[in-house]
Amino acid sequence: MINRLIGLAEFKELLLNFSKKELKVKYKNSFLGFFWSLLNPLLTMLVFSFLFLVLMPIKFPNIKNYPLFFLAGLLPWNFFSNSVQGGGSSIIANAALVRKVYFPRELLPMSV
Repeated sequence: MINRLIGLAEFKELLLNFSKKELKVKYKNSFLGFFWSLLNPLLTMLVFSFLFLVLMPIKFPNIKNYPLFFLAGLLPWNFFSNSVQGGGSSIIANAALVRKVYFPRELLPMSV
């Protein structure tokens, strides 16, 4: 397993190109572009903070700053969720490339 990961270092330029392509395709027709990926969790944090601190005030005994606490849980969850979801679809979307050219197949999910 470790040797396989070390072997991926030879293909770092390919991984970089795959990642650039993913970002370009993902934000191609978006108005805010890359900034949407930063703005989305912040807006979610604001909505949940307003909901749980203003509309339905809940006392959190050991949590002094609820918005930061929420964001600290939301960011890893979004990363995990998007990685798993995008990893499988990246292999299917690049099926023609997988069949025709040799490269480590792990690069496709890693690029997402």
